Amino acid sequence: MTEIQEAQQLLRTADAVLISASNGLSISEGYNIFANNAAFKCYFGDFTRQYGITSILQGSKQCCRRRPTNGLSAS
Repeated sequence: MTEIQEAQQLLRTADAVLISASNGLSISEGYNIFANNAAFKCYFGDFTRQYGITSILQGSKQCCRRRPTNGLSAS
């Protein structure tokens, strides 16, 4: 399986996909991608509970193939 095919398979089977932009765009709009603040918890709290992601930056680098941290099934 090629890397492209593997990526396609991961996208097809993912229960969620987090897409983020560069930090210049988000910070100019007042959102800090490094923060685990009230705004992040409000909009992305489900990602924290299910995957342990505590910031947009971490989420963009973390592979979500691992099992959720709350014991729920990823499927």
